[in-house]
Amino acid sequence: MVLIPGGYGTRRAIQDLETVAWVAQQAGTCELLLSVCTGALLLAKAGLLDGKPATTHHGALDMLGRLDPTANLRDRRVIDNGDIVLTASISAGIDMSLHVVARLLGEAAARDTATYMEYDWYGSDVALARSALQAT
Repeated sequence: MVLIPGGYGTRRAIQDLETVAWVAQQAGTCELLLSVCTGALLLAKAGLLDGKPATTHHGALDMLGRLDPTANLRDRRVIDNGDIVLTASISAGIDMSLHVVARLLGEAAARDTATYMEYDWYGSDVALARSALQAT
């Protein structure tokens, strides 16, 4: 599992061919590639979002579309493409983390984790469905 964080540094990182190549290489070797916020810009630059549903921070959706015009942009909190999971923001990253815990260890483990964190989480299916509803 590899997590690509976001932040303003991603604008500089997408210009660094070594970094972009590293991200592309990791995608071929890891079970899950996770992106928080504008980390999606690096995935786009690496050609990993071709034709896939994708999201990023609402302030960077246009930039994501310019980096990969084939990406199916969606204004959603969490998008799970199977091997690539993306989030729109830092707070959505918590939802994604719990979603991944549910995928790997089961919904009960994710709920226990959310309870321990004192985080109001309504489950993977609910988080993904709420994301889909917000996009319509």
